[in-house]
Amino acid sequence: MTKQHKKREYYVQEIKDIEARVIPVEGNLVELRHEQGSVANTIQQITKETGLDDFEEYIQEQLPEMSFRTIQRYMQIATYVDIKNHPQLCCLGTTRLLDLMAKEKDKDVVSILQKNKLKIPTRTATPDQQKQFRNKIDRLINRKKQKGGTGKKKKTDTVQEKGKTDNKATIVKQASAAIDLLIKHSGIIKKEGLYTELDLNRMQELQKRINYFIRHINDEA
Repeated sequence: MTKQHKKREYYVQEIKDIEARVIPVEGNLVELRHEQGSVANTIQQITKETGLDDFEEYIQEQLPEMSFRTIQRYMQIATYVDIKNHPQLCCLGTTRLLDLMAKEKDKDVVSILQKNKLKIPTRTATPDQQKQFRNKIDRLINRKKQKGGTGKKKKTDTVQEKGKTDNKATIVKQASAAIDLLIKHSGIIKKEGLYTELDLNRMQELQKRINYFIRHINDEA
Protein backbone atom coordinates (compact mmCIF):
# COMPACT_ATOMS: atom_id res chain seq x y z
CA MET A 1 0.00 0.00 0.00
CA THR A 2 1.41 3.38 -1.02
CA LYS A 3 1.91 6.34 1.27
CA GLN A 4 -0.94 8.20 -0.50
CA HIS A 5 -3.31 5.24 0.03
CA LYS A 6 -2.51 5.23 3.75
CA LYS A 7 -2.98 8.99 3.88
CA ARG A 8 -6.46 8.74 2.37
CA GLU A 9 -7.42 5.91 4.72
CA TYR A 10 -6.33 8.06 7.65
CA TYR A 11 -8.60 10.91 6.51
CA VAL A 12 -11.53 8.54 5.89
CA GLN A 13 -11.18 7.31 9.47
CA GLU A 14 -11.13 10.92 10.62
CA ILE A 15 -14.52 11.54 8.94
CA LYS A 16 -15.89 8.46 10.75
CA ASP A 17 -14.49 9.65 14.07
CA ILE A 18 -16.13 13.06 13.62
CA GLU A 19 -19.45 11.38 12.76
CA ALA A 20 -19.20 9.42 16.01
CA ARG A 21 -18.96 12.75 17.84
CA VAL A 22 -21.92 14.16 15.91
CA ILE A 23 -24.32 11.38 16.90
CA PRO A 24 -24.41 12.41 20.60
CA VAL A 25 -24.09 16.05 19.42
CA GLU A 26 -20.82 16.85 21.14
CA GLY A 27 -19.87 20.42 20.38
CA ASN A 28 -21.10 22.71 17.65
CA LEU A 29 -22.75 20.73 14.83
CA VAL A 30 -21.75 23.21 12.10
CA GLU A 31 -18.14 23.07 13.25
CA LEU A 32 -18.18 19.27 13.06
CA ARG A 33 -19.73 19.27 9.57
CA HIS A 34 -17.21 21.93 8.54
CA GLU A 35 -14.43 19.69 9.84
CA GLN A 36 -15.78 16.66 7.94
CA GLY A 37 -16.07 18.69 4.75
CA SER A 38 -12.52 19.99 5.12
CA VAL A 39 -11.20 16.44 5.50
CA ALA A 40 -13.23 15.29 2.47
CA ASN A 41 -11.76 18.19 0.46
CA THR A 42 -8.29 16.93 1.40
CA ILE A 43 -9.16 13.39 0.26
CA GLN A 44 -10.46 14.79 -3.04
CA GLN A 45 -7.25 16.75 -3.54
CA ILE A 46 -5.08 13.67 -2.89
CA THR A 47 -7.21 11.64 -5.31
CA LYS A 48 -6.93 14.32 -7.99
CA GLU A 49 -3.18 14.71 -7.61
CA THR A 50 -2.39 10.98 -7.63
CA GLY A 51 -5.07 9.80 -10.06
CA LEU A 52 -5.59 6.81 -7.77
CA ASP A 53 -9.26 6.30 -8.64
CA ASP A 54 -12.62 8.08 -8.84
CA PHE A 55 -13.29 10.27 -5.78
CA GLU A 56 -17.04 9.57 -5.65
CA GLU A 57 -16.57 5.81 -5.95
CA TYR A 58 -13.89 5.87 -3.27
CA ILE A 59 -16.08 7.83 -0.82
CA GLN A 60 -19.09 5.56 -1.43
CA GLU A 61 -16.90 2.50 -0.88
CA GLN A 62 -15.22 3.80 2.27
CA LEU A 63 -18.21 5.59 3.81
CA PRO A 64 -21.27 3.50 2.85
CA GLU A 65 -23.19 4.82 5.87
CA MET A 66 -23.05 8.37 4.46
CA SER A 67 -24.36 9.36 1.03
CA PHE A 68 -21.97 11.05 -1.38
CA ARG A 69 -24.39 13.98 -1.71
CA THR A 70 -24.21 14.49 2.06
CA ILE A 71 -20.41 14.55 1.92
CA GLN A 72 -20.61 17.10 -0.92
CA ARG A 73 -22.79 19.36 1.24
CA TYR A 74 -20.25 19.25 4.05
CA MET A 75 -17.50 20.04 1.53
CA GLN A 76 -19.50 23.11 0.48
CA ILE A 77 -19.77 24.25 4.08
CA ALA A 78 -16.02 23.79 4.57
CA THR A 79 -15.25 25.70 1.36
CA TYR A 80 -17.67 28.62 1.59
CA VAL A 81 -18.42 29.17 5.29
CA ASP A 82 -15.61 31.04 7.06
CA ILE A 83 -16.27 29.99 10.65
CA LYS A 84 -12.69 30.76 11.66
CA ASN A 85 -13.15 34.51 11.21
CA HIS A 86 -16.94 34.49 11.66
CA PRO A 87 -17.81 31.83 14.29
CA GLN A 88 -21.29 33.32 14.73
CA LEU A 89 -22.23 31.82 11.35
CA CYS A 90 -22.48 28.53 13.25
CA CYS A 91 -25.71 29.74 14.87
CA LEU A 92 -27.42 29.43 11.46
CA GLY A 93 -27.12 25.64 11.35
CA THR A 94 -26.15 23.53 8.33
CA THR A 95 -29.56 23.62 6.59
CA ARG A 96 -29.80 27.43 6.57
CA LEU A 97 -26.22 27.77 5.36
CA LEU A 98 -26.85 25.38 2.47
CA ASP A 99 -30.13 27.12 1.59
CA LEU A 100 -28.31 30.44 1.65
CA MET A 101 -25.73 29.16 -0.86
CA ALA A 102 -28.30 27.53 -3.15
CA LYS A 103 -28.38 28.88 -6.73
CA GLU A 104 -25.69 31.48 -5.95
CA LYS A 105 -22.84 31.89 -8.43
CA ASP A 106 -20.58 33.12 -5.65
CA LYS A 107 -21.37 30.74 -2.80
CA ASP A 108 -19.14 32.46 -0.26
CA VAL A 109 -21.54 33.06 2.65
CA VAL A 110 -19.87 36.26 3.86
CA SER A 111 -20.12 37.71 0.32
CA ILE A 112 -23.79 36.71 0.08
CA LEU A 113 -24.55 38.47 3.36
CA GLN A 114 -22.62 41.58 2.33
CA LYS A 115 -24.47 41.66 -1.00
CA ASN A 116 -27.77 41.61 0.91
CA LYS A 117 -26.54 44.17 3.48
CA LEU A 118 -26.81 41.74 6.39
CA LYS A 119 -24.35 42.06 9.25
CA ILE A 120 -22.93 39.01 11.00
CA PRO A 121 -23.37 39.20 14.79
CA THR A 122 -20.27 39.76 16.89
CA ARG A 123 -18.64 37.01 18.93
CA THR A 124 -20.33 38.40 22.04
CA ALA A 125 -23.84 38.34 20.52
CA THR A 126 -26.62 37.31 22.90
CA PRO A 127 -28.97 34.38 22.13
CA ASP A 128 -31.67 36.93 21.28
CA GLN A 129 -29.37 38.69 18.78
CA GLN A 130 -28.52 35.34 17.23
CA LYS A 131 -32.23 34.57 16.91
CA GLN A 132 -32.84 37.92 15.19
CA PHE A 133 -30.00 37.12 12.79
CA ARG A 134 -31.52 33.71 11.99
CA ASN A 135 -34.90 35.35 11.35
CA LYS A 136 -33.32 37.77 8.88
CA ILE A 137 -31.62 34.89 7.09
CA ASP A 138 -34.91 32.97 6.94
CA ARG A 139 -36.61 35.96 5.31
CA LEU A 140 -33.78 36.24 2.78
CA ILE A 141 -34.01 32.52 1.95
CA ASN A 142 -37.80 32.76 1.54
CA ARG A 143 -37.42 35.72 -0.81
CA LYS A 144 -34.91 33.76 -2.87
CA LYS A 145 -37.27 30.79 -3.10
CA GLN A 146 -40.20 33.01 -4.12
CA LYS A 147 -38.16 34.70 -6.81
CA GLY A 148 -36.92 31.37 -8.11
CA GLY A 149 -33.57 32.91 -8.88
CA THR A 150 -34.97 35.34 -11.47
CA GLY A 151 -35.20 38.37 -9.22
CA LYS A 152 -38.88 38.90 -10.12
CA LYS A 153 -42.04 37.02 -9.32
CA LYS A 154 -43.89 35.60 -12.27
CA LYS A 155 -47.50 36.67 -12.68
CA THR A 156 -48.62 33.03 -12.53
CA ASP A 157 -46.68 32.58 -9.27
CA THR A 158 -48.47 35.56 -7.74
CA VAL A 159 -51.86 34.16 -8.78
CA GLN A 160 -50.96 30.75 -7.35
CA GLU A 161 -49.78 32.31 -4.09
CA LYS A 162 -53.04 34.25 -3.80
CA GLY A 163 -54.97 31.04 -4.40
CA LYS A 164 -52.97 29.28 -1.68
CA THR A 165 -53.63 32.14 0.75
CA ASP A 166 -57.34 32.04 -0.04
CA ASN A 167 -57.37 28.27 0.52
CA LYS A 168 -55.54 28.68 3.83
CA ALA A 169 -58.00 31.34 4.94
CA THR A 170 -60.96 29.13 4.06
CA ILE A 171 -59.54 26.09 5.88
CA VAL A 172 -58.64 28.10 8.98
CA LYS A 173 -62.07 29.75 9.15
CA GLN A 174 -63.81 26.39 8.72
CA ALA A 175 -61.72 24.95 11.55
CA SER A 176 -62.50 27.98 13.68
CA ALA A 177 -66.23 27.55 13.11
CA ALA A 178 -65.99 23.86 14.01
CA ILE A 179 -64.15 24.61 17.24
CA ASP A 180 -66.71 27.31 18.11
CA LEU A 181 -69.40 24.64 17.88
CA LEU A 182 -67.38 22.20 20.01
CA ILE A 183 -66.86 24.85 22.69
CA LYS A 184 -70.51 25.87 22.59
CA HIS A 185 -71.80 22.33 22.97
CA SER A 186 -68.94 20.90 25.06
CA GLY A 187 -71.22 20.40 28.09
CA ILE A 188 -73.74 18.36 26.13
CA ILE A 189 -71.00 16.37 24.39
CA LYS A 190 -69.49 15.42 27.74
CA LYS A 191 -72.85 14.74 29.36
CA GLU A 192 -73.97 12.40 26.61
CA GLY A 193 -70.59 10.66 26.60
CA LEU A 194 -70.04 11.43 22.92
CA TYR A 195 -66.43 12.38 23.54
CA THR A 196 -65.06 11.73 27.02
CA GLU A 197 -61.66 13.39 26.49
CA LEU A 198 -62.88 16.84 25.44
CA ASP A 199 -60.83 19.49 27.27
CA LEU A 200 -62.59 22.85 27.14
CA ASN A 201 -59.50 24.79 28.21
CA ARG A 202 -57.41 23.26 25.43
CA MET A 203 -60.15 23.93 22.90
CA GLN A 204 -60.28 27.59 23.92
CA GLU A 205 -56.50 27.85 23.64
CA LEU A 206 -56.70 26.33 20.15
CA GLN A 207 -59.41 28.84 19.28
CA LYS A 208 -57.10 31.70 20.30
CA ARG A 209 -54.35 30.34 18.07
CA ILE A 210 -56.70 29.99 15.13
CA ASN A 211 -57.91 33.56 15.62
CA TYR A 212 -54.27 34.64 15.51
CA PHE A 213 -53.81 32.82 12.18
CA ILE A 214 -56.95 34.44 10.78
CA ARG A 215 -55.59 37.90 11.65
CA HIS A 216 -52.22 36.96 10.14
CA ILE A 217 -53.85 35.82 6.88
CA ASN A 218 -55.99 38.94 6.71
CA ASP A 219 -52.90 41.10 7.17
CA GLU A 220 -51.19 39.34 4.24
CA ALA A 221 -54.19 39.64 1.95
